[in-house]
Amino acid sequence: GLGSVALLAGDLKTAAEHLTTASVLARQTADGVLEGRVQRTLAELHRAHGRTDDEVAALERAVACFAGRNAPYLQAEALAALGVACARRGAVDEARAAWHQAHALYGDMGLPEADRIERELARLPSGGTP
Repeated sequence: GLGSVALLAGDLKTAAEHLTTASVLARQTADGVLEGRVQRTLAELHRAHGRTDDEVAALERAVACFAGRNAPYLQAEALAALGVACARRGAVDEARAAWHQAHALYGDMGLPEADRIERELARLPSGGTP
């Protein structure tokens, strides 16, 4: 949507305005997948602003939206991004938990992304393999 375009163009203020509107509309129409996608893009916006806590919160909302709509691939993508955000802020246990869940979902779907997640887990302190 327009929020994503503005974000890609580097217009963070306009992106925030469009994404906030899109989030409200998605919630009002009970479109969980759309709301999850908006939350994923909001997470990117928060990351661009250096607001890691807000990024994590948006990713957690995205995970919940996708889980509530039985969208396992989108849920796994959001969990993988959540793992990255948690690892970046030093929350190793939270990163590990998110990546374990993503690995399980990707594995259940027989997707090669499970291997990428396994590599992320292996890079965490104290090991960490599924």
